[in-house]
Amino acid sequence: MESFRTLSASLFAVVVLALAICMSLAATEMAAAATPGIFVSNTRYTPGKEYGTWLYPCKSIQDGVFRVGMGGAIILIEDGTYVENVAVSYYSGIELRGNGPSVCVLQGNFGASAQTECETTYVYDDPEWFGQSHSVRTCTGTPIDVAVTGLAITGNAGGSGTNIRFTNCVVGGELNISGYSCEVWGIPEFGAFEYETVPGTGVVINCTVANGMDCGAADVTVRNSVILGAAKVHNQAAWSYGPATLDVAYTCWSGPTPICITKSGHTTCPDVVLGEGNIEVDPLLADPLNGDYHLKSRFGRRNPATQTWVTDDVTSPCIDAGDPASDYSSEPQPNGSRINMGAYGNTTEASRSTTYLIGDVNGDCAVNVLDLIQARNRLGQAVSSGDNWKADVNGDGLINVLDLLVIRGKLNTQCE
Repeated sequence: MESFRTLSASLFAVVVLALAICMSLAATEMAAAATPGIFVSNTRYTPGKEYGTWLYPCKSIQDGVFRVGMGGAIILIEDGTYVENVAVSYYSGIELRGNGPSVCVLQGNFGASAQTECETTYVYDDPEWFGQSHSVRTCTGTPIDVAVTGLAITGNAGGSGTNIRFTNCVVGGELNISGYSCEVWGIPEFGAFEYETVPGTGVVINCTVANGMDCGAADVTVRNSVILGAAKVHNQAAWSYGPATLDVAYTCWSGPTPICITKSGHTTCPDVVLGEGNIEVDPLLADPLNGDYHLKSRFGRRNPATQTWVTDDVTSPCIDAGDPASDYSSEPQPNGSRINMGAYGNTTEASRSTTYLIGDVNGDCAVNVLDLIQARNRLGQAVSSGDNWKADVNGDGLINVLDLLVIRGKLNTQCE
């Protein structure tokens, strides 16, 4: 009888656990389903049912773009590496949103261009063209709004005739933001065409660009970013005609100061506005040749390969060098109360900026039993609350028994 009771209790516990898991999964699914947007996952997709919903996500980012309607949409990209080229060219109001460039990677190129609509009519025996019949094509170009957030793009990226915004992104190639040369009138039979420029705008916030920038016929603003290589501004480029403005502040250049290139006999450069806080130095990136664009730090940086915090023998000058007015609250402590430049500024993967004695939870410059007591009293608490980050000594985002073990191993150490 006792064995039967024990078995029954065990089965009951299993049933309760299974129900709890099912309810948790159902709640997660309901919350995800309620999130507006088009979902993309190259691991969870179901062949033949790639509808863009949370339950049946699209397999590729481009498929997600194809499912966007006239009102635009947020394309929610799950963690993974997506081997493809992505183009956005018709619908406005699209945002590609990943969870950060360390975990969400587009292995390819990204480009967006103005919306173009054309209409063709036929003219018979046209006296202006020596009585010959021909077609006449008229087109209009309209800028579209596009945003890219929390994504690594290994190739080139940019927008042509768009209002485009890049935030917390890594671009492994060149970033090109320009106007779009639109054919507004043409007679294809005779090779007669007229063009107008659809101007573009660009905003680049907390991005890291590995191979320079290029802009023409576009007003571009750059803040809190790291640009490897030169920035080029064209007053008249071969593919687009019109002025350009490059407004840069609180940005690190590892190449020459932004330069202007004149073409087609033009001698007047467009505006290059160098605001406050720009620095021209080596940003000291962790391992850019292998895609790790975290800033080096003697006080701790995130290693995406091991998902742990490591230290370096140098500290990047781009740490705590961003715009003092920018939000830095998402950066892990200690963060110097100022945003970092680069793709990880104001994210949980921002490199640390201030030294502290690991295990010194109470801040008395020594690790002893008092720190163990304080850490024990904070078990299970949120790391983001107050100075609880000091008790998360192993940097895994939790305050648990593992932190107590690390503190025990640091007992009797003191500040230098």
